[in-house]
Amino acid sequence: MANFRFFSDGGRLPEEVIVEITRHAAVALEHRGISANFPGIPPVAGQKGDAVTIGQLAVDLVTSGAVTALIEVLRELFSRHPDLSVEMKGKEEIVIRTHDVASEKVQALVDRINQRRSQS
Repeated sequence: MANFRFFSDGGRLPEEVIVEITRHAAVALEHRGISANFPGIPPVAGQKGDAVTIGQLAVDLVTSGAVTALIEVLRELFSRHPDLSVEMKGKEEIVIRTHDVASEKVQALVDRINQRRSQS
C-alpha cells in the first residue's frame, strides 16, 4: 500500500472539499480495479475529522497499470481543482502540485512507487 494525502495549498479548498476529493479518488481507483481506502475519513459529509486523517488515501499499487491509473486520476482531479496538491510519504516525501502534473515530479512518483513495489 502506498499512502497519499490530498491537501490544498494555502488552505484555499475547504476541509469538506478535500474529503470529497479523497472519496472521489478512492471510487475512481476502485472502478479501475485498484484497491483504495481512506482510513479515518468521517463517513458523513460535514462532519469534522482529525486534521491528520483528512485527505489520506491508502492505495494498493501492485501493478504498473495501477500506477498509470493513479496518475490518470490525479490528472483528472488536478484539472478540476487547481489548488489541490498530493503528497506520498515513505522514506522520502514527494509532493505534487497541479502545475507539476506534466513535469518530472510525476515520473519521480512513478519511479518511487515502482521501486517500493519491487522491494515488497
